[in-house]
Amino acid sequence: MKYLFGFILLLTISSLQAQLALKVNQFRPAGRLGGAMKKAVSFEIMYMSDPSDETWRSRFGFGYVNMHPRLDTFHTVSYMYENGKTTVYPGYEIYRHFDLAYLFAGFDYMELQKNNFTIYPGIDLLGGGYSASYLKKNVIGTTDAKDGWACVGTRFRAGVHYAASDQLHLNLEFQRAATLLTNYQIYTFGEIGFVAHYIF
Repeated sequence: MKYLFGFILLLTISSLQAQLALKVNQFRPAGRLGGAMKKAVSFEIMYMSDPSDETWRSRFGFGYVNMHPRLDTFHTVSYMYENGKTTVYPGYEIYRHFDLAYLFAGFDYMELQKNNFTIYPGIDLLGGGYSASYLKKNVIGTTDAKDGWACVGTRFRAGVHYAASDQLHLNLEFQRAATLLTNYQIYTFGEIGFVAHYIF
């Protein structure tokens, strides 16, 4: 799925004036996701409009992050009720692979400027999917499976923009996102990111 998203994005960018940006984030899982997954590095490639031309800077692109579990093995328990008694059975889960690929589109408000610096808020809409490969053992049996869940979400940010030249623009961004999955789970995460934006 991530390769399809990337292909569509590159086709779209090729039809526009080249205003390409690359972003590297420290991806910080939070909530339920943060209890299982470590911090990671995520990458984004995007189109960004020229911030010197307008108050509202638009962006859209593709992002990907490969996460790693906090533990090699997560211990679990299962409960079985039989003949008026509840029995507790031990089990475990092992995650081999867990990632997120997504498309996003949003805007930044670029009005708070002084010299070559701009402080801005922004918002994105996200759409994509999580995928996982895992081994699960409990009282029912052992499951070796691959699974995936589509997701939609929103991402809010605050950032600092620096115009290094007419062509090169640098950004430092702090973001917070929430995604709703098709299995009705909500995964949240934060990001601290550096953006290099080059205008051809």
